[in-house]
Amino acid sequence: MKKVIVFLFGKRQNTNTFLRIIYNVVVSFYFFSLLLLLIQAFVSGIIAPVLIGAITFPIMFRLIYYLLIVSNQWQRNRSQIVLVIFSIGIGISVILSAVIMFVALNGENLAINTNKVATNNKVELSIGKLKGSYEVTSFDITSSGVMTIPYEVSCEEGSFSIIVKSSTSNEVVWEDIVNNKHSGTIEFSGEEDTYTVFLKTKEAKNISLTISL
Repeated sequence: MKKVIVFLFGKRQNTNTFLRIIYNVVVSFYFFSLLLLLIQAFVSGIIAPVLIGAITFPIMFRLIYYLLIVSNQWQRNRSQIVLVIFSIGIGISVILSAVIMFVALNGENLAINTNKVATNNKVELSIGKLKGSYEVTSFDITSSGVMTIPYEVSCEEGSFSIIVKSSTSNEVVWEDIVNNKHSGTIEFSGEEDTYTVFLKTKEAKNISLTISL
């Protein structure tokens, strides 16, 4: 564990009590926060922003800590200067981490508590909360003709669109708006191509969809 800490944050300065305390507090804060954020990330399914923050924060701390060491060596009356530099640096780090998490959790596409099972040309999907778009499945048409695909869908809060789009032309060939529970049929005249079914919404909760291809 000590090697990991040194790799991430660099070596601790043990000659100065203030610098030693800063190092210990930041390292403890980092690992405690990382544990909480990882738990949240696995629940929401959004891991990338946490990994970015986990890498960015130690890099920024190493830079700030280096400035503290230099200031400690150069300034006689250094306590106030050190405190100001440290406060500004930690403030920037916290704000940057918060911005990264906010953008990730409130971005264009967000799907929380997603469960998708595909068996025997049947796709069963449930989503706790959806913002933006979500790809359900893709399928191929090997010859031109009318396609009919039965589906069952429900939405407890909000509304969303079920959209079928051609992969080649990016053209929407079928669309339906859902705001309650019902069943129906996706029907369109298809050409030899790959088609994608996806959901799109500003915000919807407790979505359930079953498609039989």
